[in-house]
Amino acid sequence: MTPSRPRSLGKGVQALIPSEIGSPADQAAALIAAVQDVRMPAALVQAAVLILEAASRPEPMDEAGRERAADLAMLFTRALDRDV
Repeated sequence: MTPSRPRSLGKGVQALIPSEIGSPADQAAALIAAVQDVRMPAALVQAAVLILEAASRPEPMDEAGRERAADLAMLFTRALDRDV
């Protein structure tokens, strides 16, 4: 058996996890399971961690946090749309 190689994420994600499968949380869970070995830039991952930690706190996220979350979502969307 060959060990799995890290792979790039591209336009095939929509085919892998159709939006009809459920809520955004359900889609995220399916994607997380599907892309465990995908390499991502460390800075992008760290930014995601910071935003997700802020979003998971009981107090509401401030406007700046929401803006950064939108920026981060846009970066991830662009990365997913690239033909890699």
